[in-house]
Amino acid sequence: MCDASNTLSSSILIWTLPFIPSNIFPYIALAVVTFSLLVDKAHYNRPSARLGRLDNSITIVGDTLIRAKIKCTRERFALAESETRLLRAKLWTSKIHTHVLEMHDMSWTLYLRNIPSMCKSLAICERELRELENSILLLIEAAHQHKLAQDINESREVVDGVFPGCACPARVHCGTSGSECEV
Repeated sequence: MCDASNTLSSSILIWTLPFIPSNIFPYIALAVVTFSLLVDKAHYNRPSARLGRLDNSITIVGDTLIRAKIKCTRERFALAESETRLLRAKLWTSKIHTHVLEMHDMSWTLYLRNIPSMCKSLAICERELRELENSILLLIEAAHQHKLAQDINESREVVDGVFPGCACPARVHCGTSGSECEV
C-alpha cells in the first residue's frame, strides 16, 4: 500500500516542478516519480503481498464469526453456513499458497503466464471474504436490533404496570431479521 510520506513527497515534487528553471529536470523528476509509483503499485499487487492481506482478512472474518456466535444465538443455521463458507475460503487460500510456493521454482516466462490466473483467484477469494464478513455483520446487527426491540417492549410493560391508564406508543415487533422491526 502506498504510504502517506511517499504520496506527500510525490505531491510536493510535482507541485514544485514548474518553478524549477531547468528544462529537462522536471521531466526527469516526473519520470522518477512515475516509475516509483508504478513499482510501489506492482509491489502492492504482488501475489504474495495480496496473499498476506487475504490471510489478515480471514483472521478478521474468523474473529467476527466468533463474535457472531456469541451474540446471535437464534441464527444457528446461518452461522453454520457462514462457518462453512469461511472454511472453504481458508481451503481456497491454502491452495493459492501452494500455487505461490510452486511459482517460486518456475522460470520467469511461466511465472508471468501464471500471474493473471493467480490474481483472478485472489480477487474471487477476496470478494467472497468481503461478502461473508458483510453477511455476518448483518446477522450481528439484526440480533442487536432484536435485543433493542425486546428491551423497548419490556420497558413499556413496566410503564404499563406502573401507569395503567397511560397512552403509550405501540409495541415494537421484530421479525427474524433486524431490518423488519416495526413500531
